Amino acid sequence: MPIPSLRKVKHIDTKNYPRLIIMSDAHRGDGTGADDFAHNSLLFKCALDYYFRKGFTYLELGDAEELWEISSFDQIYITYTSVYKQLQAFHNEDPEKTRYLKAWGNHDASWKDNTGLNRLFPGIQVYEAFILNKTALLWHGHQADDLCYGIGAKISRFVVRHLWTGLQR
Repeated sequence: MPIPSLRKVKHIDTKNYPRLIIMSDAHRGDGTGADDFAHNSLLFKCALDYYFRKGFTYLELGDAEELWEISSFDQIYITYTSVYKQLQAFHNEDPEKTRYLKAWGNHDASWKDNTGLNRLFPGIQVYEAFILNKTALLWHGHQADDLCYGIGAKISRFVVRHLWTGLQR
């Protein structure tokens, strides 16, 4: 499968973002036994606190939220309100001043149109990829996997939501 063209890309110059922390695949869920993030949420909050105090920009590289298993972001937000409050501290409505950069992944693809995130992060821009110093492409990578992009993603999501989640619990 050819890799589709990237539509929404942010160019990052490390002169403007000298301290970056890049995380991917947190898969924040609903706190149940199927929630892979639950066991590490305290560690994650401690890391966010450290990186915020040290002046880092936090770059989330897809699948931050587990929207294949959970049909509503509201349940994820209720479960991890304290995490989202910390993320809000990184965010600034001015895209040139924000310290919270977000890319969407296959498990949180509904963010590609910023749907639902503006109420928590006014003015947020959600990207498909980042180009770092004109030399490195940072993306979630699902676009190159037939099971995670297009029709394959729809089938995979159905299996995850209706079979895998029950097995995990």
